[in-house]
Amino acid sequence: MASDFLEKVGGGNFLRAALGGRECTSGFFNDQGQTLDVSTVCHEVRSLDLKDGEQAYVSVRDLRRREGEAFAQMGMVCNLRALELDTTLLLRVWVDEAAGAGGKPASGERRVLGEVRLPLRRLIQSYNAALYHTWITLESPGLHDSVASLGFISSDDGATFDQAIQDGPKQLSQPKACISICRSSDVGSTGKILWAADIAPELRAAGWGPLLRSQQQHIVLGAALHLKCERQASQLSSASAESSSKQSSELQDRVRGQAEEIERLREEIDRLHSAHSQLQQQSGYPQQQNIFSTNPNLADLPQRPESPPRGREGLGGLSITQAPGQGRPAGLGQDAQAQAQSRRLADTEARLADAEAREHRATEQLRDTIAEADSLRRECDQQREEAHNVQMELDKISTEANGKIEAANDRIRTLRSRRDEAEQELQTLKASTLPLYQEEKNKMEAENRQLSEQKEALLRIVEDLHQTCIAAGLNTAGRQSIDNITCTITQDFRLS
Repeated sequence: MASDFLEKVGGGNFLRAALGGRECTSGFFNDQGQTLDVSTVCHEVRSLDLKDGEQAYVSVRDLRRREGEAFAQMGMVCNLRALELDTTLLLRVWVDEAAGAGGKPASGERRVLGEVRLPLRRLIQSYNAALYHTWITLESPGLHDSVASLGFISSDDGATFDQAIQDGPKQLSQPKACISICRSSDVGSTGKILWAADIAPELRAAGWGPLLRSQQQHIVLGAALHLKCERQASQLSSASAESSSKQSSELQDRVRGQAEEIERLREEIDRLHSAHSQLQQQSGYPQQQNIFSTNPNLADLPQRPESPPRGREGLGGLSITQAPGQGRPAGLGQDAQAQAQSRRLADTEARLADAEAREHRATEQLRDTIAEADSLRRECDQQREEAHNVQMELDKISTEANGKIEAANDRIRTLRSRRDEAEQELQTLKASTLPLYQEEKNKMEAENRQLSEQKEALLRIVEDLHQTCIAAGLNTAGRQSIDNITCTITQDFRLS
């Protein structure tokens, strides 16, 4: 199920559908050719070859400048000033034994473990002008320049940047970094990138795309980690079962071999006991008791029936016949042979006791191995149950995430629909209002011209009357009131 989920969300169509499939050319950055200030934070690095006592930190530099590389520790904001929009930033991860103030290395010995190029133009056009807790894979130091100098790859940093973001949550063993980047003016008063408590609503809405992209990456990363855990648990269970089965088989073979050896020793003891009894009967000595009844170590072993007499030759080529030509009595030779047989019986008894002890130890070891196998089986069952619980939790989180994403998609579609309706209404108002407004304007301009002409005609008439009164010798005391009226009319027309 996790692999199906990875295949569904790993294609990169989710954010494109959520954001309408359009590239962002505005947002946090102003794409008008001005310079801008950029803030970068590296939250975490993974899959790096860190030695004991080493600490990782980052640096960010403008590739167009030879100086001005800014250093920062993990989780700290790294600021670069006055960058152009076509700038490519170089983010490198360093390690050192300790880090001093400002994130710079305290000792002279330091080394670079990985680097990545961040083209601002691609960040503005394709990633809503910002990244928020986004995983990006790191290249080996100097690999890009070395391969580019040979002409094996193109100089398209944008495509390489897209591939690094796409591989970030999937390549678990490759060095990677979790970064955030935005315009410096959008960093909150607390120093938090994008989603601060005091962020403006319009900036919060503009940061919705980077947040969805980060959520998508972490869902893919969780699914990949779950698949890795399942593989490791399956391999561990198979290896444990195979090792336990092999060890149990070896112990069973050892127990079977020891049982066969014990059986062989029992048969030899029976033959020796039979030969010893026959020798005592021939020599006239009283018969000794059965070794199985006198030896407490062999008392619990099953006794075999005595074998019939086999002549005068015992087990192992030991002859009990008297050699001809001997000068001593026959009873003394038979006594010596009986003592030799007794010593062989004692030696065989010791070997049998040792074999029984080895069998007991092998049995105990087999019992311990079976108990260990049962423990490993229970542990495997427990891990399988934990994996099932993790899968259920992942399914629950995926369901919740899908619900939130669906709600966000509905909200985006609603807002887009309202925006389209508002634009359509504005176009309708413009289409219906502008002609009326132009017509009214033309009408009022025509009336204004007509009134201006009438005003000029009245002024000329008044001036003619005034000149006529002067020529006739009439009193001109009313001239001031007429001038006041004329001034008032002129001001009124000018105001209109």
